[in-house]
Amino acid sequence: MRLNRLDLVRYGKFTDRRLDFGTRRQGADLHIVYGPNEAGKSTLFNGFLDLLFGIEARSAYGFLHPYPAMRVGGIIETGVGTQEVFRVKRAQNTLIDAADRPLPDGLFAAALAGIDRDSYRMMFSLDDDTIEKGGDAILKSEGELGTLLFAASAGLPDTAAALEALKNEADSFYKPQGRKHQLGELKDRLDRLRQEKTALDVTARAFKDLRRDRDVATEAHERAVAARASLQAALEHCRAAIDAMPILARLKAGREELEAYAELPEPPSHWFSELPGLLREEVALATRLAESEAARARIEAAMEGLVRDPDALSLAAGLAALTQDNLDARERAAAQDLPVRVSERQRVLADLSIVRARLGLAEDVAVTRLIVPAAELARLQALARRHAQLAERVAASGRELTAAEKAVRQAVQSGKDETEAASVDDELVERLKQALAAARASDAPLRRQEAERRTQTEGAQLAERLAALSPFAGSPEDLAALGVPAAEEVASWRLRTASLEEERLRVEARLGDIDADLAADTARADALASRGGLVEDEAAARLRAAREAAWQAHEDALDRQTATRFRAALTEDDEAVAARLAHAAELSRLRDLTEAKRDKQARRQALQDRLATLRQEQARIDDEVVSACSACGLDKPLPPARLDAWLIRRVEALAARTALIDARRAGTQAAREEDGLRAALSEALLPLLLRADSLGGQGSPLVQDALPSRFDALLAFAERRLAAAQDKARDERAAREAAESARALLESRREDHEAASAEQARWETDWQRALAQAAVLDWIMPAGAEPGDAAVPPPDLVLPLLGVLQEAETLAVKLADLDHRIAAMEADRAAFRAAVARLQPMGQGDDPLSVLDALRRRLQVAQEAERLGERLEEEARRQEEAEARLLEDQNRHDALKREMLRLFDAESLSEVATRLDAVKTRHHLRQRLSEAEGDLCRRLQVDRPEDAEAQLEALDRTALAEERAALEVRLADAESETGEALVARRAAEKALAAVAGSDAAAHLEEQRRTVLADIEARALRYLRLRAGILAGEEALRLYRERHRSAMLARASQAFSAISGGDYEGLGSERAKGKEVLFARAAGGATKFAEDLSKGTRFQLYLALRIAGYHETAELRDPLPFIADDIMETFDDRRAGHAFRLMGDMALKGQVIYLTHHEHLCEIARSVCPDVQLHRL
Repeated sequence: MRLNRLDLVRYGKFTDRRLDFGTRRQGADLHIVYGPNEAGKSTLFNGFLDLLFGIEARSAYGFLHPYPAMRVGGIIETGVGTQEVFRVKRAQNTLIDAADRPLPDGLFAAALAGIDRDSYRMMFSLDDDTIEKGGDAILKSEGELGTLLFAASAGLPDTAAALEALKNEADSFYKPQGRKHQLGELKDRLDRLRQEKTALDVTARAFKDLRRDRDVATEAHERAVAARASLQAALEHCRAAIDAMPILARLKAGREELEAYAELPEPPSHWFSELPGLLREEVALATRLAESEAARARIEAAMEGLVRDPDALSLAAGLAALTQDNLDARERAAAQDLPVRVSERQRVLADLSIVRARLGLAEDVAVTRLIVPAAELARLQALARRHAQLAERVAASGRELTAAEKAVRQAVQSGKDETEAASVDDELVERLKQALAAARASDAPLRRQEAERRTQTEGAQLAERLAALSPFAGSPEDLAALGVPAAEEVASWRLRTASLEEERLRVEARLGDIDADLAADTARADALASRGGLVEDEAAARLRAAREAAWQAHEDALDRQTATRFRAALTEDDEAVAARLAHAAELSRLRDLTEAKRDKQARRQALQDRLATLRQEQARIDDEVVSACSACGLDKPLPPARLDAWLIRRVEALAARTALIDARRAGTQAAREEDGLRAALSEALLPLLLRADSLGGQGSPLVQDALPSRFDALLAFAERRLAAAQDKARDERAAREAAESARALLESRREDHEAASAEQARWETDWQRALAQAAVLDWIMPAGAEPGDAAVPPPDLVLPLLGVLQEAETLAVKLADLDHRIAAMEADRAAFRAAVARLQPMGQGDDPLSVLDALRRRLQVAQEAERLGERLEEEARRQEEAEARLLEDQNRHDALKREMLRLFDAESLSEVATRLDAVKTRHHLRQRLSEAEGDLCRRLQVDRPEDAEAQLEALDRTALAEERAALEVRLADAESETGEALVARRAAEKALAAVAGSDAAAHLEEQRRTVLADIEARALRYLRLRAGILAGEEALRLYRERHRSAMLARASQAFSAISGGDYEGLGSERAKGKEVLFARAAGGATKFAEDLSKGTRFQLYLALRIAGYHETAELRDPLPFIADDIMETFDDRRAGHAFRLMGDMALKGQVIYLTHHEHLCEIARSVCPDVQLHRL
């Protein structure tokens, strides 16, 4: 995939912003996007992700454009073609084409190959934050090789931390040597629940007694509550009667006070609010009447003293027309400017005389002869300016022609020297270059060395892991061929065994409890039976059967002997019945104990049956385990837990066997590839060595013997021979190109010189023709000479003359303008005087401006008098309207006033106010009486006040007080009895609730089963975690073994290149049971992760990511890789090395680097000429 163009139509801070990366060109596809801080570089990357995967639901880039308007697009090139697409934010059909037609959301699914947004960020992007996390991850992982290689390839710097978190989670549930863990806490909780449930067991007889005590206490408490309520009601009624007596007294006093207001009439309710307004309105009307009369007198006096001038008003139209024509303003301006313009005209005439003298012309020469046409003047000036340019051009072209002839001679001589030496065959050089490139790109030597080391290491590890499988004594092949049980089956055995063992312990504990209870019940029954006179049910039944048999015998025989036996049997039966009646309570208790024993014996038998079933199930599991151990080649069976550990060690041994086989296979393959590379490199070197003079043309066997035997030495020898051949070929090409360039330059310089000379000749012809057309030649030639007799004057002589002619033209234009202005001013003055004379006749010496000002003042006075008269008339009209409204208000006020005075028979509104206050007092008194009657009815709980008054009249206050005191004492006693009854009731209920009368036992059993289910779920989670951790560690190890050689070689080269040779590369060694990465310094020192500086760890992580990118690029088409200012801690030298490596990445896929450091752009251009720079 490649991004050809990104269109930020409406996205973030951008509107219609386009970033064009172009199509793929030859060389590195590296792009630098430069922009200052806050220019939107990070927005570009997020916009590209939104284009591929859709705009996020809560996007942070909708601050300028609303969500529905957001739009980002671009041109994306994939393996199937190029597509122009756009992405918008809506519920569906968010991917569209240029015509807004919907496209399938999975359009780029094949190119992305299952990579989502987060995976893209991790694998194909790098910024300052992720490179810092990668450096920290190197430190946290302590350089573990598999973790680092996987993190570099997948872009996940926290793999070690994730595995460690999973281990901590598993250990928190169960750790064999740990003292505190979740499994132990859950088992303790199971024990507590069992103990609580055991404490709730109680006999049936005790439960009946507790329930009977509860019922008796409840009845007693309810009786006490009813008695207390009755006393409380009597006391409340007594208190209400006592409290109502003062209210009755107030009610009687209020009625007597109300009788004093009985004769007052009932006015309308609105009078109370209207009376204050009427009082104020009465005063206001009197004031308004006085003000109205004063205003009328003032207006009449003003109209009598007004003087009007109708003749002056008739001049208004004429004065307005004069002002509109602006004649007075032009008169004043002409009076001031006309003398100045006349004087200025005299000066212009004097300047023209001077110009004629400078040109040598007479005074009578017309001014128009001094004006040169504009086209001819412009042509002369243009030709004069062009003359200097042509002269310089001719001189410069001559100098350049001489220099080019000299360069051609030197290039020809240099080419002769180069051709005398032996030439280089380009085809042989290209063959050697390709062979050397293939040898450089291959990691076969490193893989061969690594495979040899791995063979030794994995062999030792396999032997160690086979020894740990004791008592198994077979070979690795025998171990692989074993039919072992599945991990789920072994886990099931372990869980089932643990569950059966736990249930067995519970059953045995319950059996012990039941045996103890049975023994106690038996002892209590024996104690009751040992008491004298107690006849059990079986004995009573035997006596009754004996009596019935004796009676039947006596009835058959009817003799003395049978009668005696019947009498004896009857006596024993009667005595037994009497004894049972006398000991009925002990007999009932014995009967309850017998029933309890029978119930416990039944539960004991059920528990014994369950125990036998558990033993059978455990035996079946043991048989399955024995069979599995036999299938695994073990002489003696192992418990499920040890068998599980043995199977885990077997998986580790098989993994070591697989790693050993892979190492041997990789060594063989690497050796075969190394031999092929050596043969190809030697074949490419031989033709070049045979042509060299150093071997004197000897035969091929001698040349073959001269080649180094070691692969790395052969590679260095080939690089030196290739560099020498390339230098020789480059010198030859440079000499040929220099000679060809010099000849082409000479021809170009000769053409330029000839063109300049021809153009100068054309100028001379144009100059002479232009002088003849302008008639300038007549003025500068001697008197009596012909035009053709003198040489053409140069521009230096003609240009000053043209300047004088331009001055004359300017003066002529100015003179014509002054003549026009003077004539216009004189015409304006004559028109103004005629206009004023039409308004008022005037003498010969009168000033028209003074006459005009006097007329305007007279008109202004007449207009002001007219406006004053109109204003007074308007005021008089408004005054009449105000007097009419005042009369209406007065009539309305008088009508309401008369109505109030008539109702109260008053003389003034003040008396009316007094009567209304009395009415208001009567109303308040009635309200208080009504409230007192209502309060009295509520206290005595009657419907009518008359009934309440009748009750109170019949009562004695002293007797009520004595009754209240007696009721309060009795109520206090009832409160105490009720409290004691409630305490007894609560105690009985609590005692009953503490035993199995509720569902507490069922709740405890439910909690116990919940805890068991929780233990089972967490145990399964624990097993999955442990298996997943082992699988993850094994996957990291396998990833390390499969990719270590190629990725480590690339990372080593990249790290050495970034550091500029300060570090030779990377290596690995085993430490603490794992493969650890270290860096080799240039001086030979070894540095592990914790020994590296922070910046160096960042560069190491970048080298690992570069190696991971190349590894990914070999497996699939790479996606655009985007880096955002990751070189903050790099100096310029290491930044240049990093850009060179990015250029290598860009040979396989598109690489985009975002930065706000402008100097990095120049660094990138210097190390990678193919880089393309884009500015925001």
